[in-house]
Amino acid sequence: MLAVPPWLTHNESFDSLAGPLNFQCRNVAGSRNPIIQSVYILVFRLHAPGRVPECGAYPISAERILSNIRRVPTVLLPFVALVFTYKDNYATGYAFRKIYQRLNNAMYIRSISWEEIPILLRILKSAPPHGHREWNFNCESELRTTLDNDRLSPGLDRWSIAFVDGDEAGYSLTEPELNIGRVIVGVATIAGNESLYAQLLEDGLARARNIAGANQIEAHIAVRDNEPDYVRDLVVNMGFQPIRSVLKMRIAIGCLTYTPQVCSELNEEFAIESLDISDRHQISELTDLHNACFKDIWGFSPNNVDEISTRALADAERCGCDPILIVTDRDTNEMVAYIWMNYQDLSGRIEMVGVHPSKRGSGLGRKVFDAGMAHLIDLGAQTLSLDVDSVNVSARHIYESAGFQTYSEVVYYSIAIN
Repeated sequence: MLAVPPWLTHNESFDSLAGPLNFQCRNVAGSRNPIIQSVYILVFRLHAPGRVPECGAYPISAERILSNIRRVPTVLLPFVALVFTYKDNYATGYAFRKIYQRLNNAMYIRSISWEEIPILLRILKSAPPHGHREWNFNCESELRTTLDNDRLSPGLDRWSIAFVDGDEAGYSLTEPELNIGRVIVGVATIAGNESLYAQLLEDGLARARNIAGANQIEAHIAVRDNEPDYVRDLVVNMGFQPIRSVLKMRIAIGCLTYTPQVCSELNEEFAIESLDISDRHQISELTDLHNACFKDIWGFSPNNVDEISTRALADAERCGCDPILIVTDRDTNEMVAYIWMNYQDLSGRIEMVGVHPSKRGSGLGRKVFDAGMAHLIDLGAQTLSLDVDSVNVSARHIYESAGFQTYSEVVYYSIAIN
């Protein structure tokens, strides 16, 4: 493997080189030589991921770019870079250095744009279970809807993707929750590559520091117990400390200890119905209830109306039904409880059960939980799953009494940054 020559180690950012790069792309737009076109298009894509310049009379697909680039003898790339540098076009020389590194190191990480959501979807579907999230998406549109917010948007540099030998290999996600002083970093690899995982974690932490700026915040990462041992070892060796654990529980419908149904007492005192996700007033009221229910819960980041609306729309698209049941006090007409669910491929998932603090201790939580389970069973669910904080004894009692069993544990680790 060739070492990168020392005269090709310039650290200037690509942003400052935009003018020369675009100039060169325009000058060769009409070339009919596929290798020359591929080189310049790749230069352009290094600067502007997800975009391909016009190619005149000889269009070339993005899929052909790397295969054509590989026809250039690797040993020649640094010399080509030197020629461009000598000709006072340092921008193109810098780009050739990046190409040279990528072809020789075989492993690289870069940010993504909205246009590259299909790549991210393939990575999420190929990676084994990991972290605290369940990335269950059947199509690109479901993922796009889910990511359309400030916390997850590719347009805000929240994601990086990794390639090994030209193949998609993993991702890192940096999800800011600055209102509670933390950033959540998510990392996964497809093939269990320890070195790549370490680089992706470093990438996520670097972006977390950029998000934090001068503020002192914590970076959290969630590690599931089924992940390789090296994941936990890497996290601990980098200085992370365990702070909390969440249990993942599930049950087959036939193993429930009782048949869930909407309690008659619930109907007498309260009205239970599906949330109308198109009703802005109901969304606003749900947002207030949601924040009141979980304000004292560890790790809870208060949501605004737009965030609740976006997530509700995404979940409705994914499960093809109304994902939220709300409970209203008949006397005051106030929303006092809710259950948020998902349904996909005969599997039901209970995302959240919330009861207003003023109504706790009356058994309303169990009644709402039963109503949610009954709703999912009516949709056709054969299994049910949920997450619960390991220290939430009352919630665990409700779930365990219904027959739910723990199948995995997620440990959150924390480190102070900046």
